[in-house]
Amino acid sequence: MQSLIQWWQSLYQAAAWEWISNIVIFMGMGVIVWVIWRVVMSRLKTLAERTQTRWDDVLWPAIDTPFSLFIWGWPVLHALEIFLDNTAGHLDLSWVSVIREVLIVFLLIWFLLRLVNSGEQLLFDEGRRDHTTINAIGNVLRSLAVCMGVITLLQSLGVSVSGLLTVGGMGA
Repeated sequence: MQSLIQWWQSLYQAAAWEWISNIVIFMGMGVIVWVIWRVVMSRLKTLAERTQTRWDDVLWPAIDTPFSLFIWGWPVLHALEIFLDNTAGHLDLSWVSVIREVLIVFLLIWFLLRLVNSGEQLLFDEGRRDHTTINAIGNVLRSLAVCMGVITLLQSLGVSVSGLLTVGGMGA
């Protein structure tokens, strides 16, 4: 308990409150961007409902949740980096940038999977096409999105994927 009190007093006496204001600014900007995104997204959805094409009705719901998570995740990771840099001493914080890259790839994969699932459901609802063909194409697109995402994640984590791509016939 005494060490916790000393840690708090060292923060207070060192006038290190500037980093706290930086965190508040990051999170405040995240809230503002999220509110703007919600307003823009609701207007885009209403515009998409008025159009004749149904594919825009597939696109906007697919991007809504992953992009909202990006809006919240990016400032939180920056705030975490600022917090750890100012409280935990001089740690190696390169892992935070790796988490940011993983977050972007994960959200992109999630968006693509939601897009394929929504598009597949749209084609099923139309009923003019063969369900087996739609299902097969949907499975191929989902597999492609996941494989490309895993390869990108491995590359961002520092794993050399050139051998894997060469074996798969994609290498130069």
